[in-house]
Amino acid sequence: ALGWDERIWDEDLTPPPSWDMGWDELTLEMQDAALFVGYTQEAWDGEETTIVDVPEKTSEAEANADDNNDGANSQVELNSKASWHSLCFEWNKTFCSLPPGVALSTLLLVGLLVCASICICKRMLSASKRHNQFDDEPYSSECLDTKGASSLSYIGKAVHSTLQRQHYHHHRKMWNVTSGRVVGDIHYTPRDVWDTSLDPGEGHDDWLPEKLAEIIGRTEAWCDVMTLGQPDGKFLTALQSALQKIAIRSKLNSRSNPIVIRIVFGNYPARPVDCDRFTKVLTKNLPMDANLHIWVGAWRRGFTWNHAKLISVDGVHLHTGGHNMWEEPYLMKNPVHDLSLEMEGRVAIDGHHFADQQWKFIKDQQSTWLGFIVDKLPDNLPLVNRTRVTVSQWPEDDASVFPPQFTEKNLVNAHPQPPLGTVAANDIPLISIGRQGSMASGGRPSDDAILAMINSSRSIIRLIIQDLGPLMIPGTNKAIPGLTWPKEYLAAIGKAIYERGVDIEIVLSNSGSTPGELDGGLHNTPYGNGWDCVDAASEIIKAIQRTHSAVDDSKLRTMINDNLRICFIRHNKSSAYSNGKTIGLHSKHFIVDDRCCYIGSQNLYDADLAEWGVMIDDEDEVGKILSDYFVPMWRNSYIPGLDVDVERVMDGLNVDRDG
Repeated sequence: ALGWDERIWDEDLTPPPSWDMGWDELTLEMQDAALFVGYTQEAWDGEETTIVDVPEKTSEAEANADDNNDGANSQVELNSKASWHSLCFEWNKTFCSLPPGVALSTLLLVGLLVCASICICKRMLSASKRHNQFDDEPYSSECLDTKGASSLSYIGKAVHSTLQRQHYHHHRKMWNVTSGRVVGDIHYTPRDVWDTSLDPGEGHDDWLPEKLAEIIGRTEAWCDVMTLGQPDGKFLTALQSALQKIAIRSKLNSRSNPIVIRIVFGNYPARPVDCDRFTKVLTKNLPMDANLHIWVGAWRRGFTWNHAKLISVDGVHLHTGGHNMWEEPYLMKNPVHDLSLEMEGRVAIDGHHFADQQWKFIKDQQSTWLGFIVDKLPDNLPLVNRTRVTVSQWPEDDASVFPPQFTEKNLVNAHPQPPLGTVAANDIPLISIGRQGSMASGGRPSDDAILAMINSSRSIIRLIIQDLGPLMIPGTNKAIPGLTWPKEYLAAIGKAIYERGVDIEIVLSNSGSTPGELDGGLHNTPYGNGWDCVDAASEIIKAIQRTHSAVDDSKLRTMINDNLRICFIRHNKSSAYSNGKTIGLHSKHFIVDDRCCYIGSQNLYDADLAEWGVMIDDEDEVGKILSDYFVPMWRNSYIPGLDVDVERVMDGLNVDRDG
């Protein structure tokens, strides 16, 4: 990447052009390479020295000393062999003198220790492979270079700097500086509810599955679909319709390679995914002669599974946000609020690369002996093992067991991308940010990106989120054992209030909101983890106390009154539908200084899931999202003094809410 080869490095020949370039002149690929070999930005620009030369032998005395050391090492090696033989002899003599029962127990114990050692080594090797899987592929060229990064705002530059410094080895796999454009209005559900007390009417948001089907149905070469669980109802029907449209196109186009469809779910323990059954339902009406290959996979590792919601088509079309493909929460009575958006541009390529890592994990895990055994069990059989992957393919006799990895060669010629370092007409700066949780070593770049957004704020932070605290034990003010409030996010929000006078506006889901016809349905788990707005406010103020011990109560009260505004989501100032069920919120949307925003799948409360989203760094586009979504929501939800009482917040500072 930097232009060096072995001969130039060793023979002091003329260095490559990168040697005379400043850090800001390097492309991101060059900067990654420089960081990899030990340079910081300051070292590259000559402001400090961090690269230390290895000293060579300078005298015959040193060479002789090394020779003497070699001789000493040889003698140590001989002595070690002698000691080992002596030890084996003594152990054998002692073992033979033991009673048979003791000898057998000893052998069993030694066998267990050997097995345990092998398992530990395999886990270490597996962890090493997971770390290296992000570094063993050549960089592609779809990322904007330094010229693109330089167009970012102060918020975007803070995020980019953090990601480049802390997560450069996940670059273009879990994050990327890129570009694209928002297509039409943002996709929020339910529509047209803010200024009315009427419930959404029948068929209120049927447009959503139809829109998703329309996006998927554009596929000419490659489509990735990622979501938490299997689509059902109208979402399943829409997906089947999109695949039928693609199947017809596959028989008409001139491509020799089959169109690739990859669908991946989270295989969480409470609802294991039956990939075989779902694939049969999905493909039951597809023509067998279609030039089309479909893979359906699901995975988990410990408490990590896929929670990202994205559709990437041909490296051009993208849909991402918080919506799952479930009928009951979104299309029936008492719908939960959620937010997604449609985009076009090179940002869609990042969605394909993010999906690649999960498919590689599925392949690696199912290729093991344990994966082979688990593959023979029914997909929907609940298992307690730490890692569980399943995969099915269609046509079963034609498609390979595992799908291919995405490359730029898969892009359709009809959708050319702009050259490296340029931005197409109407494109805006974007940063794609994701995390793979425990699936990959250090696989949590988006956590630090969101922190960088909050830490760079200057005037206001707006959060539209399901909850800020972890899952609560019902009927208590304690989190489930092992879960805690997100200390880093709380500290960043508290610091923004205390040190910079930043205003905080937060909209939360009403606690215990269950959409759908009846409680206890398949997908109507309560939206909201059980906390109220006072709990959230108290935890933010406690974070200020932890980092600023000298602050007095009067100043804290002033900050609660002047800077901290938290409310439950409401329609026309009401927090419930006409049948009394409270209104739920599932959006994951953050706005900083009305200049930069995030839309994706990541919650702020503690959950080590695989997530993905897009940071939009354009004041005009963020302003439009603000006026279309946040402003009417806030106008109908926030009632001063109702959800947050200063005295209750102060009284709650001594409450330990962690599990």
